[in-house]
Amino acid sequence: MAVAATPPWREPARPGRRLLEWSLLAVVVLVIVLLFLRQGQQVQGQAELASIKTTLGALRTAAVMDDLQGRARGRPAATVTNPFELLQPPPLNYLGVLGSGQVSTLHPGSWWFDPQCSCAVYAPIEQRWLAGGAGEPLLRFRVFTAGGPMQLAALETYLWQGQRVD
Repeated sequence: MAVAATPPWREPARPGRRLLEWSLLAVVVLVIVLLFLRQGQQVQGQAELASIKTTLGALRTAAVMDDLQGRARGRPAATVTNPFELLQPPPLNYLGVLGSGQVSTLHPGSWWFDPQCSCAVYAPIEQRWLAGGAGEPLLRFRVFTAGGPMQLAALETYLWQGQRVD
């Protein structure tokens, strides 16, 4: 009587082979988790950029609306120097009017108005996405009027994840 050969899938597992299989699975899972975390950080940076642009857009829109309402009432030009005063209510992360000497006590992710340079200033939550500027981890936008509505312009060229912030 001949003994039939055992198929390979029915062979008893060897401990060394199982350890190798589990190790390979652990490495694959670890790589996937690390890639997911990296993408999550990229998305957080994009969300912060969207928040910055949204706030700047709201300030600019409020300035145009204020100018139009003023002209309709006979007021010649914008009289407000702090654009955050035009927003009702102001953003939750707006700290108020602060001078340059008070910058060290700020929380990341905050906006404020600096009357010394007549600027709307933002302190990023994650500074690694910001390139440009004078080495200072702040985004400054000068507030000025040019015969029309109040305007905001970046003091320097700021890049956030390779995109220009203006």
